[in-house]
Amino acid sequence: HFQQTTATIDHVIIGVPDLDRAVQQIEDLTGVRPAFGGAHPGRGTRNALMSLGNGTYLEFLAPDPAQSIDNQDVRELRALTEPTPIGWAVSADDAASLRDQLATAGVEISGPGPGSRTKPDGSTLHWVTFYLQGIKDSVAPFFIVWSDPALHPSRTSPGGCSLAGLSIGEPS
Repeated sequence: HFQQTTATIDHVIIGVPDLDRAVQQIEDLTGVRPAFGGAHPGRGTRNALMSLGNGTYLEFLAPDPAQSIDNQDVRELRALTEPTPIGWAVSADDAASLRDQLATAGVEISGPGPGSRTKPDGSTLHWVTFYLQGIKDSVAPFFIVWSDPALHPSRTSPGGCSLAGLSIGEPS
């Protein structure tokens, strides 16, 4: 028997074609200016982050003009005409327990994949992600476990807004 772990909404990813313009739009709308989070070397993207409190944050994801990478993700971001939700993550404090719970429920997931990003201050965030097998749809979450919860972006990014709710659906 395994111990149940609590899973929560970790972050919602908002795709934008131009990060600087999106940061200004969000500040104009909310009074909170998302902070530059960093680039994703080799992926062609960069982000800005805004805390929603209680372990949740918004990630604004855009093409990185400093990287000459042309992949499907970058092309899709460039094609956007307005900020658009493109994904979301569920977090837990214990990856093994969460994986066990999903397996017991018959949910197939990918093997864990390590991730990291160097922040503008030079420190590095580390995490592990895994995905639902056979589902490539932005309405399906991916799962993330942070190596150091004290450095979670909801604790280190500008705050002042909160998540009132999350509704997920698709046309079909």
